[in-house]
Formats: sequence, structure tokens, C-alpha cells
Amino acid sequence: MIVPVCGFRDTLVVSGSNITERCHLRRNASSLRALCVCLAAFLLTLLVPGTVLANPIEINTLLTDPSLESLTDGCPTAWICYGSPGFGIYSPTASQYTPGADGLPGLTSVPDQDFVSDGSGTMYQTTADVWAADTTYTFTFFLGTPATLPDGTTPVIGPPTGAVRLYFLEGRVQAGMPAYDLQAPAPGQWETLQYTVTPEQIWEAGAVGQNIGVMFFISPNSYYEAADIDIDPPPAVPEPATFALVLPAIAVLWLARRRFV
Repeated sequence: MIVPVCGFRDTLVVSGSNITERCHLRRNASSLRALCVCLAAFLLTLLVPGTVLANPIEINTLLTDPSLESLTDGCPTAWICYGSPGFGIYSPTASQYTPGADGLPGLTSVPDQDFVSDGSGTMYQTTADVWAADTTYTFTFFLGTPATLPDGTTPVIGPPTGAVRLYFLEGRVQAGMPAYDLQAPAPGQWETLQYTVTPEQIWEAGAVGQNIGVMFFISPNSYYEAADIDIDPPPAVPEPATFALVLPAIAVLWLARRRFV
């Protein structure tokens, strides 16, 4: 007798003994197709992270030389410095930060790559990108207090007691954008800081369409006070190893699907 099976339209069997088997096969195939769709969507999020995770926007990705690895005209490249003695860069050693005991993961004295910025005064950078409406922005960086000055021998008594501040800029001015007083850690320590600029703050400051900028201001009250800055690099793009794990899984599901359909 010919009967419909499992509620699937146009699915017919002749023998009742085959009903359960056909039902399982069709359901298994449907499950495999769903899994393939899920894995394909996951792979798409890896291939196009900017599309899937467009908000918030990390300001670090908009900066030139975010890791402060080079100098131009006595200031970190792409930054503008004012004040005396101004800002420079140096490569910390265990004299400034003891690897494994300085607040950083692993055994390193530098948050990213080789150099950090030190000094006093004002250091800012304005990007080519503009503040957008209905968009949240984040800014991640490292603030440290070295145990010694860059010479490796002169002890640091503590972080600057005058001021350590972060300003968000519209163009080259703060205007109504937010600013924050920063508290540097104890000598020999790094701290990771992240600040957020909300759509409400951008709107209230009238900054929509203005160029995005950030500025640091450091004012020590003594030659023996110091603070270092390093900026977190842009988020890494998926490595080939990530795709090496995902693609074989899709291939296995595809082969399994062929077996059931």
C-alpha cells in the first residue's frame, strides 16, 4: 500500500517496513543542511568582520602607527606634540618593567612590539575618519609607570601628580567631547584602559561629521615622576589556522549530506 511518510509532501513508500528508515534519512538530511548553513554563516563572520561587527568601532584601527614605533620630528609618527620636554619613544627593559610581574600577560616589558612613548606635555592625533551618528566608539591603550627612567638607573618615585588626562577630539579641539582623568599604576606596572564614546556624547558635542581625534596630556610635578603610553594594536584578522579548522568541518558535513540524499 502507498502511504505518505513523516509529514513530508511528495514523499511516498510502498512498504510499511521502510517508513521509519525513510523518515530518519529525511530528518538527518534536513539537520545536516541546517548545520551547513550555520557553519557557512560563522565562516562569513570571519571573512567579513567589519560588516558583522561594525558597531562599536575601535578608534585604534583608525590611528596611524598606533603602537608608537617610530619618531618624526621629535614626536611619535603621525602625532603632534607640544610642551617641554615633549614626548619621545624608548624600548623598556626589565629595569623599567619586570617581565611576568608588570601586569602584562606573558614575559614581556612592552605591551605591543618594541617601543612605548614617554614624556610630558600634549600629544594628539587627528584621523581622516569622522564621528558618525548612532555609532559607539571605543579606545583601548596601556598606561604604565616605569620603575626607572629610560636611562635604566634613575629611580621613578611614582606616576605624575600634576595630571594625566585623555581627551577625545573633534578635529583638533576638544569642544564638548568627553575627557577623563587617568590614574597611572604603581612603578613597574602596566594597566590596560578602555574608554567609550557613546552616540549621545557625540550628538551633544555637535561632533557628527567632525574628524575623530585623541589627545594625551601628562604633567609631572617632579623630574622623578613618569608615565608611559602604548596603544593596543587593531584587532587581528582571522588567521589561516582558523579557516583550516572550519573548512574541513564544512567538507565533512557536505559529504555526509550526500550520503543521505
